[in-house]
Amino acid sequence: MVSGVEVVFTGEFGADGEPGSNFTYTTNVTSDAPAAEIEALIKHTDQIAEVHNTLRKGLSIRLTV
Repeated sequence: MVSGVEVVFTGEFGADGEPGSNFTYTTNVTSDAPAAEIEALIKHTDQIAEVHNTLRKGLSIRLTV
């Protein structure tokens, strides 16, 4: 059973209007499950997470007024 999850996300941003870079995140999962199971869960979640996959692929953002 997972009793807690903490995610720390970092990145670098330059001047106004410049895109960010060097994005990384780490996780801390509190659980009584074996460490190998938690690591497998984290890796699986990373592979299927929609937000992660969208950002990794790149996306087009368009303004409508």
